[in-house]
Amino acid sequence: MIQALDEGLIAGTGFDVLTVEPPCNGHPLLNVRRPNFILTPHGVWASDGAMQFLADQLIGNIDLWAVGKPQHLVT
Repeated sequence: MIQALDEGLIAGTGFDVLTVEPPCNGHPLLNVRRPNFILTPHGVWASDGAMQFLADQLIGNIDLWAVGKPQHLVT
């Protein structure tokens, strides 16, 4: 993946989780510093702001479903 970034084969990449969480010290992706690479801790979704966003989205989805206008349907 790093080679593909270096060679311009891909424009960018991001990871939310690695094979082993938490990653061991020295994991090669922990030291990648580039504007086109993002690695977030797997628990980043648990911040107060993210949890509030998820709760608001859930409530909104239920409210819309209740009035007959469901959204985000998977068919």
